[in-house]
Amino acid sequence: MKTCRLWLVKEEIEEERLPLATVIIIDVMLATTTLVDLMERGAKKIHPVSSIEEALEKKKNARRKCDYRRRTWRNIIAEFDYGHLPEHYSGDLLKEAELVFLSTNGTKAIQGTKRAKRRVLANLRNVHYVSSWLKTQEIEDLIIVCSGAGGHMAMEDYLCAALLIGELDTKQTKLDDAALFAFTQKLNEKRVKELVKLGRVGRYMKRHGMNELLQFTSDIGASKSIVEAINPGVLAFIEGGKAGGRNDFGKARGRIG
Repeated sequence: MKTCRLWLVKEEIEEERLPLATVIIIDVMLATTTLVDLMERGAKKIHPVSSIEEALEKKKNARRKCDYRRRTWRNIIAEFDYGHLPEHYSGDLLKEAELVFLSTNGTKAIQGTKRAKRRVLANLRNVHYVSSWLKTQEIEDLIIVCSGAGGHMAMEDYLCAALLIGELDTKQTKLDDAALFAFTQKLNEKRVKELVKLGRVGRYMKRHGMNELLQFTSDIGASKSIVEAINPGVLAFIEGGKAGGRNDFGKARGRIG
């Protein structure tokens, strides 16, 4: 690997750097976590989109209607059918479902990097397996995109990126400043989980009694799945396809929604 760049928010995306790059997209709370989880629990096809208008257009052609989400945590856009939390999707609902999925930050990062050579979704649950997969690939340029929130860095996204970079062999790699700083953190899993709780979204979840969701999103190593965004804008498994068995939100909660 010749170069590794870390973009702390989706607004840093530079399209001219994408065509030869493998891009890792991170939105721990919640888009990339939820998307991988929905794929693991049986969704047949997911279309990440970047706007309400695009979502509604794709919804017209979807076999089953599931759309995603609003800027608030507990409300759903009027035209949409479901919300943004993993618990909103039961196993029966997901079986062979085709979903149209919109989020405030994560899906915009996915769509904003569509010129990349490859795009892979990472979160704290699958970060170890994404790093292991990267080690098997012949990659010249790696770009890690943290989705952030409203143009600001999100603690949990950065921590996931730092864990990922820390597991890669970067001895011969030119790191940009953000990637180099992340590499020097030398974070362990216990510290990451502590810091996630201190971040803005972590504090919000604790304040509103969403402790189970906080635990789910922070369950490092729980997922063995690697999900890729492929053209024309759908998700597919590279490896895995089943949850790692720890704290599977759908199975733990049973039939939900």
